[in-house]
Amino acid sequence: MALRKILTDNDPALFKKCRPVTNFDQRLWDLIDDLQETLADANGAGLAAPQVGILRRVVIVVDDQENML
Repeated sequence: MALRKILTDNDPALFKKCRPVTNFDQRLWDLIDDLQETLADANGAGLAAPQVGILRRVVIVVDDQENML
């Protein structure tokens, strides 16, 4: 797992169209692990792959009981 840099408001990558996830493989699980670690470090409520520069339709959210969904 690795902490990823969260992009800022004006980063051009945030305005690009993301590709759907078609392969549920180890690379996807590694990305999800990285998103979870990055979100926990930022003390946030949710994080999408484009926010860390990955143009895939992946998002994680913390529910009201602080469980990752």
